[in-house]
Amino acid sequence: MDKLLTIFFFPIALMVGYPLLALVPAGSFLGFYFWLRKREESPNLKKAFFRVLLGGLVWLVFAIYEYRMYLWSKTVVAPIRVDLLLITPILYLFTLAGILSRWRILKKTEK
Repeated sequence: MDKLLTIFFFPIALMVGYPLLALVPAGSFLGFYFWLRKREESPNLKKAFFRVLLGGLVWLVFAIYEYRMYLWSKTVVAPIRVDLLLITPILYLFTLAGILSRWRILKKTEK
């Protein structure tokens, strides 16, 4: 069970030390959204487009928040980040929704 938790929290723990890494998934989702928006105007994929956009925005907000928390952690002796216990599963859910929507969009545009 301990290894499972380590695997689950490793990406977020990495971003605690390097908060600008959170811009990678944000840029990926947002870049895909804007690239596909110019290319494809399908009304039946609006929800999928929105999920990809939302995934990118959530990661962007997390990157900003995490950078502020990184600056804050430099001012205290022993920062305890209990907020990550709530943020991590929510972030993963938005990421999963964005990835599945991306896959659905690519699958529909191939036809």
